[in-house]
Amino acid sequence: MAGPAGSGAGRPAAGGGRGGGGPPPLPERSAHFIEDFPGKKPIIGDNGTMKDDCAIRKHPAHGVLFADDRPTVIFDTVCTKDRRPWLASDEVHVLLREVWWNAAAWLMGPYVIMPDHIHFFAVAAETGIEYDNWVTYWKSQFSKGHKNREHRWLTDHWATRIRGPVSFEAKWEYIRRNPVRHGLADTPEEWPFQGKIHEWRWD
Repeated sequence: MAGPAGSGAGRPAAGGGRGGGGPPPLPERSAHFIEDFPGKKPIIGDNGTMKDDCAIRKHPAHGVLFADDRPTVIFDTVCTKDRRPWLASDEVHVLLREVWWNAAAWLMGPYVIMPDHIHFFAVAAETGIEYDNWVTYWKSQFSKGHKNREHRWLTDHWATRIRGPVSFEAKWEYIRRNPVRHGLADTPEEWPFQGKIHEWRWD
């Protein structure tokens, strides 16, 4: 995937948000995590989990403040409990997209799903619903649909507000290369567990 179309982020584009039919379809492909990437060796930490920037800060910040003079765009990282690597599958990917499409209090934009965490951008949909409540909601909706009690989310998440399109582009370029850094793909485009739900623009 080459990145978000038009480098758009910020306000919902015309026709964005929840429409009929559900989230945009995923492109056809045949890749399935480790099985279709022979020879790729994920970078594993001392505790058996993937090394990544999931928890750059020891304690996540909560209570995202709305911006009065510009779109409120959030970059976040959500992890699995105990960093168990169950996210990178077609079943999980499809269900997450459905949940994000329906949980439209905040609009999910570009995202990258790694085996044990998700990086994503979200923009406020002018509903006034607190960001932390939205994250809790879509996690719970996913768990209800997934029904595997062994697959659980870490309670905390690592959110920060994006100040503008330059910051957005830099952050997106970094996270889309995560699969390459971890030995899961040769190029960012090769990694199948990524995409976007809603179109945005900054102005």
